[in-house]
Amino acid sequence: MNILSRKKEIVIIMLSFMLFIASFSIAHATDPFNDTTYKTNTQALYVYNCSDPNSATCGDHYADHFELKIYWNKISSSNSADIKHASATYTYFNQNGDEWTLQRLEIMKSGSDLSVANQVYNSYAYQYLKQTAGSSSYYETFNPNVTVPLGNNYIVGTFDIQLYTSGGSPSSHYYPRRNLKNFS
Repeated sequence: MNILSRKKEIVIIMLSFMLFIASFSIAHATDPFNDTTYKTNTQALYVYNCSDPNSATCGDHYADHFELKIYWNKISSSNSADIKHASATYTYFNQNGDEWTLQRLEIMKSGSDLSVANQVYNSYAYQYLKQTAGSSSYYETFNPNVTVPLGNNYIVGTFDIQLYTSGGSPSSHYYPRRNLKNFS
């Protein structure tokens, strides 16, 4: 009887340990970049006074269908930040097989002077095979590893989205943007 209760105790301990490992793995799987201190979400860059959100000039209407997060660490010896990673995902429910990609990620060391001279990262990562995943199930990731001043910086992500009709035919093509200016 004593041996049986000891076996039960060992089984319970082993099950508890396996549950701990599983929950630890799930917790770390939700944030792909555990080596950063801060995670900052970008804002949708909208075109205002847009009478028809489906027109090509109003493509930024679709910026709220995406999420672009910047992962960074503050450098204590200076008023700057190391941008370690960026992740992009399509957060809108994908009902017609719409295809998307983060076409370009630009990081500048000045929030007021957006010239090419101030670019510290420019990834033109256009993918010919865009993703069809929606609802946060797929991430595109970047590893810029650049330093920018805190409070004087600019980040913009340009997405490429091809919308389809319910019959599977291409309907519209847009390039919405998300940005982050002067984060600190």
